[in-house]
Amino acid sequence: MNQKAEDLFDLASEYEYDARDYKNARKYYEEAINKYNHPLAAFNYGLWFLEGRYGTPKNDKKAREYFEKSAKQNVGLALMNLAAMYEEGKAGLPKNLEKAFHLLQLAKKKDAARLNGNFYTFLGRKFMLGSGVPKNYYKALKYYKKAQQMGERMPTPDWIQGLQLMYDMNERQQRENDMRWNRMTEHIQGKEPKTNQEGVALLKRFGFGVDNTLPKDLLSKPFNIEQLQEAAGGFVMLENYEMQNAPKAKKKCGKCGKTVPKMKQCSQCMELYCRYV
Repeated sequence: MNQKAEDLFDLASEYEYDARDYKNARKYYEEAINKYNHPLAAFNYGLWFLEGRYGTPKNDKKAREYFEKSAKQNVGLALMNLAAMYEEGKAGLPKNLEKAFHLLQLAKKKDAARLNGNFYTFLGRKFMLGSGVPKNYYKALKYYKKAQQMGERMPTPDWIQGLQLMYDMNERQQRENDMRWNRMTEHIQGKEPKTNQEGVALLKRFGFGVDNTLPKDLLSKPFNIEQLQEAAGGFVMLENYEMQNAPKAKKKCGKCGKTVPKMKQCSQCMELYCRYV
C-alpha cells in the first residue's frame, strides 16, 4: 500500500478515535478512499453510514458501496457486513443465504487475523440454524466457543451448554440412524422389495417411518428408495419398531446360549436372542 495512503488512513483514525474531530476524520477518510482506494479507510467510513455515526444520516446503500470497495481487497469484516446484508436482503441486495455463507467463508480464508467475536457468532448461528449451509451442531458449537473466547457475550449464560447438549443428542441420533440404515442395507442385499409398498414395510421394520401419505400409484411402482425418500420428504426414526432378524445370525443366543437357526434382535439394546426366550 502507498505510504501516502497509509498516512492518510492513520491521520483519519487519529482524528476519529483520539481527537474526536469528526470533520477532519471524514476529510482524510474520503481522501484515502478517493485517491488510493484504501481498504480499511473504506471499511471504517462505511460504518459511519451503516450506524449513523457522528451525525451522519444512516444509509445502508452508501455503507454497502464502501464495504464493497473494502471487500474487493479481502477485508474480513467488510465481507462479514456484506454477508449480513445478503442474509437479511438489505441495502438493495437480494436475500441470499448461500451468498452470505460464501462471503463468511471467504473472510475466514483471506483475513482471519482481523476477525472478531461477532464474526464467529454470526458463523456459528449459520451452522446452528442451517442458514445457507446444512445444519452442523459440531461446527456451531466450535464457532460459538471461539466467539466466547474472544470476549463475545452469549445470549444467556448457559447458551454454550445448551448447544453442547443439542450437539450430543444429534450425534447420538445420527449414530443410531447410521446403524439402522446399515443393518437394513445388509439385510436386503440380493432380496430387495419388489414394490415401493413393500419398501415402506421394510423401512418400518428397521425403524424408519414415513410421515406423508404416499400416492397409491407411487406405492405400486418398482422399489426405489430415493424416490420414496423424496416423495415422503425424508424418513423419520421410530422410537419403537418391530424386532429385527439379525443381519448375520449367530449360532448361539446371546441371552440363553441355545443354538438355533433363527435369531432376532432387541430394538433397544441390540442384544441377539433366540425365539424361545
